[in-house]
Amino acid sequence: MENKKFFKCAIFDFDGVIIDTEKYHHKAWHAAFAYFGIEFTWNDYVPLKSTGRKFIISYIEKRENRIFSESEKRTIEKIKDEVYTDCFKDISENDFTNGVIDFLEFLLSKNIKTGVASSSRNAKDLIDKFNLGKYFNVVIDGTNVACPKKPNPDIFIEVARRLNMNNYDCVVFEDSYAGFEAAIAGGFDLITIGELHSDSALLAIDDFTDIQDRRNFLIANDF
Repeated sequence: MENKKFFKCAIFDFDGVIIDTEKYHHKAWHAAFAYFGIEFTWNDYVPLKSTGRKFIISYIEKRENRIFSESEKRTIEKIKDEVYTDCFKDISENDFTNGVIDFLEFLLSKNIKTGVASSSRNAKDLIDKFNLGKYFNVVIDGTNVACPKKPNPDIFIEVARRLNMNNYDCVVFEDSYAGFEAAIAGGFDLITIGELHSDSALLAIDDFTDIQDRRNFLIANDF
């Protein structure tokens, strides 16, 4: 970290950052659109992560030059939910992002405040399923703010508010273009994780093993 900036708080998106659930979300969307004979590839899905179902359906409408009826939209959402719910039971610790537990243990040991800012309604269920609650001081999902969908920054701002932290003292870990935009719009510093990157990020990592030798940048005080 050339600028030697230190942080007092780490805020995490959940899907694709803490646990690799994105492949299951894609599988569910793929099945939902396949019902109508529409192909929805991984490359289609990646730029749309964290934008929300309305945006994704609208994207397909524009791409396919068609308008889904309200009944068809309900069918798409129903299939998506059913397939993801079926996948949910198969999510295991093998789906954890590499190095994430070690990194969370490190933050816990240093008393660094942490929060989850996830547009997903499933984040809290997965945190409970894997007993991850001890690692996060606050968990905010799509039910806690009026405008939870990224690139709106409200969900990150709410985490910082509940932690009584200034936005500029927090670093956000994100894996989606919409999340990158939300973090920057909210005045947060950004670390990207995974295959997508942002020119505005302080650092780009493939997973948390890439930050092992640089993780002390988070420590604002010598605990």
